[in-house]
Amino acid sequence: HDEFSGKHRGANNIFLISADDMNLCHMGDIGEPFSAKLCDQLLPVDILFIPIGGVYTIDYSEAKKYIEYIKPKIVIPMHYKTKNLQIQIQSIDSFISNCNKEDLINKNSNEINFEKEDLSQEKTKIVVLN
Repeated sequence: HDEFSGKHRGANNIFLISADDMNLCHMGDIGEPFSAKLCDQLLPVDILFIPIGGVYTIDYSEAKKYIEYIKPKIVIPMHYKTKNLQIQIQSIDSFISNCNKEDLINKNSNEINFEKEDLSQEKTKIVVLN
């Protein structure tokens, strides 16, 4: 949960879910800097949920390292500043301003459904939920 092996904020849980021939990875509140060793334990990943807000988790620059190594088909950023959040963490703006706009999908929803066929593209897509 932090860059000191959990000594400051405790342990973090990462969830790997395989369903309908798709592999999902929820990185929890990971605060650990990029680790190829950790990533190798997670692969393969089709859909990656990753925090980007910094302070209590990794920020967008560390998230980018994980994304580039894991190479998921879909990335869903999480744990970032929203209008009703009182915690001072980074907003989604820092993350999406560093993304290729053609790879960005803004959903006007808090829900999304995926089928295996939705993962056929070669490049990673970034899906931003409400």
